[in-house]
Amino acid sequence: MPTVIELYILSYALLFFLMAKSVKAILKTPAKTWAILVCALVFSIIKFLMDYFSTVLVAQIFVVFFYCLTANLGLNKFSHVSGLIIGNTIFAIFYICLLGINAGLSLIAGYDIYYISNLYLVLVCGISLIVYSLIEVFLEYSKLTKLCTLKIGGRSVQFSGFVDTGNSLKDPVSGKSVVIVSISLIKKYLTTQMYADILFATNASGHFDSIHKIKYSTISGTNFITVFKPNYFTAENKQIECYIGVSANEIGCGALLNVACL
Repeated sequence: MPTVIELYILSYALLFFLMAKSVKAILKTPAKTWAILVCALVFSIIKFLMDYFSTVLVAQIFVVFFYCLTANLGLNKFSHVSGLIIGNTIFAIFYICLLGINAGLSLIAGYDIYYISNLYLVLVCGISLIVYSLIEVFLEYSKLTKLCTLKIGGRSVQFSGFVDTGNSLKDPVSGKSVVIVSISLIKKYLTTQMYADILFATNASGHFDSIHKIKYSTISGTNFITVFKPNYFTAENKQIECYIGVSANEIGCGALLNVACL
């Protein structure tokens, strides 16, 4: 059976490991897993010794952040100061969450639980896994969210687009994939005539090379949507050949990007 000391060291090793893995994932740095494990073990031993000898909390925080700073530099070899700032912010988020929840539990319990105990070890592991999971969810979401630029009638519109795996709509005339945007998103960039052109799929304004209505199906039935060819459309500065479908309904994000056109 592992002793409390061994569990303590393993718990804090897990905390550092997940912090460092988060930095690596977010900033895409070249940190090696074996190096992260070594740094995690050193960190957990330092933390154990400080707790064992009842080091003042302020001094502990200083030592922890100094170690995280130097470990971050060694592991990730940041080429820009911004990367180092983001990396240490991630470490700070983990550690502040740990201290904050620990302080809250101390108030509820009526005594200080900031000692080596099974409750404290569960706290360390639990908070580490929760924060790491939230970062993973954020990373997954950010992969699906892209900054888009749409040029229409000589005016550029910037918005966030979400990669919708359920959007496989294609324009049957050109064969191009269709990106769906809400009319409210682009309305203020349109002249009155351009707005009328989109509503009725005409080209009286002369600003559309191609504009027409197409049929599409949803779970609520079959409907029609106006699509047009934009002057240009980019996602993360990559120009994409597509058509823009204008929805009368609010989408909940800037646009629903079509997987086939990315």
